[in-house]
Amino acid sequence: MSGSSCSCCALCYQLDTCASFSYNAEARQCQLYDSVAGYGTFLPDTESKWEYFVKPGRSQHHQFCRWDSDCRAAGDACRGRVCTHLDAVTCRVIHETFGAGERFGDFVQRMFGWLNGTEISLACMMGEGFHGFTRVLRNQNGHADLTSQTFMEHNVHDTDVIQQSILSLEQYIRMAGNDTTYDVRVFRCDQKFMVNFQLPRNEPLLSNSSRPSVGNNTILWGHDYISFKLSPPYLTSAGPTLVSINAVNASAIEGAMVREDGQTSWPPRGILVLLMYIRE
Repeated sequence: MSGSSCSCCALCYQLDTCASFSYNAEARQCQLYDSVAGYGTFLPDTESKWEYFVKPGRSQHHQFCRWDSDCRAAGDACRGRVCTHLDAVTCRVIHETFGAGERFGDFVQRMFGWLNGTEISLACMMGEGFHGFTRVLRNQNGHADLTSQTFMEHNVHDTDVIQQSILSLEQYIRMAGNDTTYDVRVFRCDQKFMVNFQLPRNEPLLSNSSRPSVGNNTILWGHDYISFKLSPPYLTSAGPTLVSINAVNASAIEGAMVREDGQTSWPPRGILVLLMYIRE
């Protein structure tokens, strides 16, 4: 049917059989549905022309929602805009438990998660080999917004910015898993460096010192560019470096993930983006 979004909404509310609807403002088209979608049934709109709306109080388990009162299954609440009984919604939960898989692309800039009792926007890696990795750090060489006061929590609700950190929430992601280990991936966007750290579940993402003997690490490609011994990420007091994976030299630019002077590439050159992901 055609018309405005208001008329589409009004019609859905008049019909007991309508549980949700989509509206295309450009074409002024409306589609009504007798159920609410979830990640496993939702059809991604690659052209971003359609908006999807959920009728209150009609969402079943693992279907989209906006409020706790939308969820009809016993024990469910609206977490990350999905009805679930889980206390944490991470990229892995969205990928595996909610059934998103690779349907939304290899990299999804913004998905709705739930950590520490709060809705949060998540940047997710969903493609082959990266199923359900949640980004906890994005840092671009030459930008010095991440300081000793901000590097643990910066632009928390904005996944589109040059520099973002949700490192303060890593424990809620890490402890959401059931395996004995979890994965941390650190890489540069030029794909000349990438490493996977597999750490024990009770081992924090960031320690207070180098720990090269903890867990396992695997260089996935670009090993010719590694000139330093690796450690899982750790906090340093050898400023201006704040976070490093250089097991030997905590103050070096090589291996630095966050520095107060903004120099984080190995060695410094051009525009280089460093990323850190975690999969519980």
